[in-house]
Amino acid sequence: MIWAILLLVCVLLVVYPYLVYPRILEGIKKKPLLPPLEGEKLTYALLFCAYNEEKVLPQTIENLRLIKKTWPELEILAYADCCSDRTFEILDAAKDVLTAVEGTERKGKPSGMRQLVTMTEADVAIFMDANVIVDPATIRRFEDYFSRPDVGAVAGTLHYINEEDSTAAHVGGLYWRLEEKIKRLESETGSTMGADGSLFAMRRQFYPFVRADLQDDFMASMEVLFHGYRCVSAPDILAYEKGAVASASEFRRKRRIACGAFSTHREMWPEIRTLGSLDRFKYVSHKLLRWLGAFFLLVGYGAALMLAVHYGLGAAFVGLTIVVLALGAVAFRLKVGPVVKIVEILSAIVATGVGVLESIKGAKYAIWNPVER
Repeated sequence: MIWAILLLVCVLLVVYPYLVYPRILEGIKKKPLLPPLEGEKLTYALLFCAYNEEKVLPQTIENLRLIKKTWPELEILAYADCCSDRTFEILDAAKDVLTAVEGTERKGKPSGMRQLVTMTEADVAIFMDANVIVDPATIRRFEDYFSRPDVGAVAGTLHYINEEDSTAAHVGGLYWRLEEKIKRLESETGSTMGADGSLFAMRRQFYPFVRADLQDDFMASMEVLFHGYRCVSAPDILAYEKGAVASASEFRRKRRIACGAFSTHREMWPEIRTLGSLDRFKYVSHKLLRWLGAFFLLVGYGAALMLAVHYGLGAAFVGLTIVVLALGAVAFRLKVGPVVKIVEILSAIVATGVGVLESIKGAKYAIWNPVER
């Protein structure tokens, strides 16, 4: 009975953040934003960091020119993290639209963003990734959100545009659509649990000091909650990006992100504990349980094995495991669609678990490299 209960608990904990938690959010009372303040005029700056992004920067800069036409007073700053290609030269040649800063040594995104934040006096800092395309027709909607006195940070909505390029990209797109749905539901009931760096904005006065090995977007967007403001998701502010197409690249990316996220979690946990009960519930449901998914799978398998041993089927269970793994490996090499998707999902969970273990062991990812897209 103990092993059966443990197995069921582990299965529930694995699926809970993705299937059960959204349904719970749907039943929580909605919390509308406060009415906008009349006569308040805030200033805005758009900031991004780049490392070896010469392939995508021409498209990014063209997008920024369109944004400037829509929002002429928007200040744009870009940081090149001691690149080994023409990234800085391309940015520096776009003086008509942005101010470029060149790093003299690789320090990573948090250090670059901190430098850009100190260079602007804008009331609101908008952060984006160098490879993201922002819809110029929607970006000024940040002004409407920040006119509300209870809003401290706003997460844009990201769409992947290359889901058909590979199974990894397709699974990544499915996952991200679920993520955006959860953020929207969280936002409707108060605050979403942070924003990702593709596109988000926050009141600059609350931008925290972020160590080089931590996730600056996650930590910065959560900071506003500690000051009594809301972090909300904006389904009407749109950004577009290509997802990773190579499984190996996606595994490394998720491992790096998980390591940084869990290190950031450990840094923020004392402040997380001071939040209200609803926000703590959201944080554990949305973030903490996901990071531990690989360990729930491992413990669940162990419980299933012990259950089989109890009924004298231990050897058969191990043999069945070997057969399933062998058939799965063959089906994966033959690119059998459903099997490939299952492997990609399990790979993402395992990569996250590896990242968490690396964080606990003290690993640090201060710098990053573009992934294959």
